[in-house]
Amino acid sequence: LAEGAGEVAFVKHSTVPENTDGRTLSTWAQQLRSKDFQLLCRNGSTADVTEWRTCHLARVPARAVVVRPDTDGTAVFQLLNQGQQRFNGVGAQFQMFDSTAYGAQNLMFRDSTTKLVAVTSQNYQAWLGDEYLHAMQALSCNPNTLPESLNWCVVSTEEIWKCGEMGTAFRSKDLKPEIQCISAKTKEECMAMIQKKEVDVVALGGADIYIAGKTYGLVPAAGESFSAEDNNNAYYAVALVKRNPSNAFTINDLKGKKSCHTGLGRTAGWNIPIGMLVKKGFINPKDCNIPQ
Repeated sequence: LAEGAGEVAFVKHSTVPENTDGRTLSTWAQQLRSKDFQLLCRNGSTADVTEWRTCHLARVPARAVVVRPDTDGTAVFQLLNQGQQRFNGVGAQFQMFDSTAYGAQNLMFRDSTTKLVAVTSQNYQAWLGDEYLHAMQALSCNPNTLPESLNWCVVSTEEIWKCGEMGTAFRSKDLKPEIQCISAKTKEECMAMIQKKEVDVVALGGADIYIAGKTYGLVPAAGESFSAEDNNNAYYAVALVKRNPSNAFTINDLKGKKSCHTGLGRTAGWNIPIGMLVKKGFINPKDCNIPQ
């Protein structure tokens, strides 16, 4: 939008406040002002960029730790809760929510996570919410106990490293069950392994939680929270445009407009907006080939 290459951008609600009004060091955004942008609402109206709570495409849930339905999610959370009380602050050698020691970012949990919170409704539909489910569905073409060890599925060398240190840190405080780290190539391979009871736990983002619940029958056990004051565990996917009274348009006037996406398959930048447009009938994919 800043370069004039697109007319509508599908982004997170935090994108504008983080990159306007002098809040960023990036040269391309130095002169950007939040008042020069506005949001397109689902009902066809527009709103200031500060009104994302009521003007958004969908609420996107935070990442969550998912398990099989026959695994006691409360017990998993209690273990992780004891861990975060001991390994999430000044003085702890191991940090659950910091990946810098491993030369990477967001290993197992996002680095911006302030704490894990209990999931009250242990099913993926309740965690994702109706707005998110409706968008994802439009993209679709077709006794509780814990084991002695909790097998955590990881998908990178750095994540194996961090997971191993988390297991060691938990054992040092005698936290049970012990965490064992099992490697897989992809998150979906982790889901299949959980379903087959080869592993027990993996941390997933919204789109993966949808697949985990819909395809593999998995359920969330603990959710990441990013603000000490807000346990909402979510961000919002929004449609952003430049404020231009002479060329104003709404969410219902996107035909022929150039759109900007954060990436194919990204939640706020692709899955939510494309799912919403398909749901509204604005996009009619042939043979489920949406990118074409």
